[in-house]
Amino acid sequence: MANRQRREPHTVTYDELTGADEEYERQILNEQRKLTETSRKLTSQVGATSLDRILSSQSSSFLEELQLETTFSVIIAGEFNAGKSTLINALLGKKLLESGALPTTDSITIVASSSSSSSSTVKDDDGDKDSPSATAASTNDVSTSLGVIVHSVSTLPLLDDLTLIDTPGTNSAWMDHTEQTLRLLPAADLILFVTSADRPFSDSERDLLQSIQAYHKNIVVVINKMDILDTSGGDHGAVQKKDVLDFVIDKSSELLGARPVVIPISARNALSSKLIQSSSASSSLSTVWDQSNFAALETFLKETLTTKAKIKSKLSNPLGVTEGVMTQCLDVLKEQEEELKIDVATLNIFRSQFEGWKKELAADLILSQKTMTNMVQEEGHRCDILLSRMNFYNYHYWTLFETNRLEEEWVETKREVSIHRQHDEDLKADLMEHVLETAESVATRGRAQGQAVIEYLGKRPAVRNNQSLVGSVTIVSSFEDTRKNLVERLSNAADDILNTGPDKTIEREHLDKDQLFRSLKHSALLSSSLQVGALSSGGLLAFQMIDPIVGWVSLSSLLFGGGASYAMGKARICQWYKEQWSRRAHHLNKALDAITNKEVEKVSRRILDGVAPYTRFVETEQERICDLQEQCQTIASASRNLRNRIDKLR
Repeated sequence: MANRQRREPHTVTYDELTGADEEYERQILNEQRKLTETSRKLTSQVGATSLDRILSSQSSSFLEELQLETTFSVIIAGEFNAGKSTLINALLGKKLLESGALPTTDSITIVASSSSSSSSTVKDDDGDKDSPSATAASTNDVSTSLGVIVHSVSTLPLLDDLTLIDTPGTNSAWMDHTEQTLRLLPAADLILFVTSADRPFSDSERDLLQSIQAYHKNIVVVINKMDILDTSGGDHGAVQKKDVLDFVIDKSSELLGARPVVIPISARNALSSKLIQSSSASSSLSTVWDQSNFAALETFLKETLTTKAKIKSKLSNPLGVTEGVMTQCLDVLKEQEEELKIDVATLNIFRSQFEGWKKELAADLILSQKTMTNMVQEEGHRCDILLSRMNFYNYHYWTLFETNRLEEEWVETKREVSIHRQHDEDLKADLMEHVLETAESVATRGRAQGQAVIEYLGKRPAVRNNQSLVGSVTIVSSFEDTRKNLVERLSNAADDILNTGPDKTIEREHLDKDQLFRSLKHSALLSSSLQVGALSSGGLLAFQMIDPIVGWVSLSSLLFGGGASYAMGKARICQWYKEQWSRRAHHLNKALDAITNKEVEKVSRRILDGVAPYTRFVETEQERICDLQEQCQTIASASRNLRNRIDKLR
């Protein structure tokens, strides 16, 4: 037996593969390689980790190590014990590969022509170099990095320009067999999909065929072990064989979307015929060979795999894989998009609720501002109340002679305007109470809203590839500073309205009262003077000390002037007092509005900053998915166009 020896891989050039040096084909080859590399990079961006196996099978390093990059590869795939190894032995006409009821092929096995590896040296059992007969046998070279067995043979003309690859059977007790097969299939230029006549198209075979149909591979379905059905009826089980053939055609057409080439054979009978062909030429041998239908498979391979067909297949097969990978990438992106829709909806709900919260808080603050400004404005009614308590006589007497009584009446007016307040007779204390309530409300509601947002969004953390959290919501900090700022600024605004002077210690109420009393006194003096003048004119007229006409004119004028002075003085003084407090109420309202709006905006920003990582993630992911979808569609379209150009090659 020949010793196994490591041989250096023979690199086949593009010219050796095509047999021609055509610039157009070179251009297509370069475009194909660029698309393949671009799709590989894009897939890593998509995050489709399940496609790593497919991409690695298309990588130059993997294909070079298997010696498949520039050779036409025919991969034999199927379930274990379907007769894949026997089929290869039948093609070779010798028992090169082990076969049996148990899974005998436990690694990828490559059968290639020895003419492509003339540099290898194989020794026989005695250590001498191979004789011609030894070369015609085979050599086994084991690739240690991939665990691949390579057989070099020189007995099959078919192998001069192609390579046969036997894959471990799927659905065996060893799960890695299926993984090895699935990894290699995308690299195939032609797939002989082998199923057994005694169990055609099992579940694992359907899954395997479905997993590779997306890559636009050339697939030939081979029904092996047809000889098992020879005893199932007359004419060597012809009816049963036809049923199996029709069943496989229907199922494979359904899975592949088009009717594939289906060839029924008996690899065992074909191998037996070839093994004894040299020593026997009996008619029975010919019958066994004819019944094996193996000639149909060999004829198909020879007639179909022309040089031009191999060139086109070698150029287009990677494009089929690219399109399949892009389709799967789009599926992955669609899943990510569907997953992200929940985050998008969550974010939209948060934004809607947050805007509602802001409007509700703003409405409450407006009501609070209105309450405080009304308190200030109500102060302007005290003059009306005071004057309504005084008749013509009291107006003049209290103002001119009973100032203490006027003070008492003034105090009573405060009680009337403060009937709805919390602190009787103390506007400042009442305003401060509302200031504290407003500040506490903003701080408390801001804190509650922030915590509610955290709790709500925390139930829906953004995830990527089911691995790590992205854009987790941060904890909203304490709102105690909000309360303090509001209390300080609102208190200052109230002080500015109520107090004056450099140190804000002089109450405007006292200043207004003093000026009011002075104005009342001046008005009362004027009115009294006119009334006294009228009395004097009346006395003079009564004693006929003046001309009657002059007396009556003077009397009427003074009476009218005194009454008018009294009425107009009261109205003017009341209007002045109201305007004083109306202006203050207006200024207070503007100050409160500016202060509360600014603090509410700070609270809003604090909450939004807390969820900013989550928001950024959702928005960034939307852009990423959309951009990757466009790139995948562009690559798939370019690949289809290039494949159409390859199909038109003559």
